[in-house]
Amino acid sequence: MSSRERLNSQDTEPSRVRDAVSSAEIQEAVRQHYRFAVKRFALRSPLFVALAVLFMVSHTELLIPVGLVGILGTVYCLQMLARRAACTWLCSRAFRAYEAEFVPSVKKVRQEGGGVLFLLLGQERNPMWTMRAHKASRTGVWPKGIETGVWFAGDRLFGGAAFVPGSGELLIMQPNGWRLWAPERKNAGAERTARARRAGIRRLRIRRPVRVNG
Repeated sequence: MSSRERLNSQDTEPSRVRDAVSSAEIQEAVRQHYRFAVKRFALRSPLFVALAVLFMVSHTELLIPVGLVGILGTVYCLQMLARRAACTWLCSRAFRAYEAEFVPSVKKVRQEGGGVLFLLLGQERNPMWTMRAHKASRTGVWPKGIETGVWFAGDRLFGGAAFVPGSGELLIMQPNGWRLWAPERKNAGAERTARARRAGIRRLRIRRPVRVNG
């Protein structure tokens, strides 16, 4: 069976015999990731906010560099808070829209800037099946224990979310060859398309970082 045929039939590797992940575990993981996002913001933003306020109340030109650092730092912290919350929200939607299936192994392919991870689910080794993923925590490192398997909730044609049992980390992922699979997504049928829309993965969410040459 070709890669495209396997994709269209959603043929997946049989799961290992193990206890199914519960909705309570997923909900707890979601809460933990939201708490992590808020904690990181609360830990890092006060200094930048203080620098920005200091510049605004001092009206001193000598403090312009300090003010810029404060403003840019505050904006960055807000962006990271929003990104972490958005990734966590997408993971939560995917686990509500799809039934989780255990994938016994994950192959690390590579990692790029911006915390983008590339991986293959199960025993699949065809590069066409490579998934592009973001950790909900947006820390940019591989989740501990991901090689031994994840709980995947989604449709490989559109993407989905993964829960790493050992570490409790969440990832949102979509096919790396998003444009390549466009014809298959177009012909996926109303039910699969509607479910992907409910999960928030009907359109491309995870983009590759822009590379600057020179």
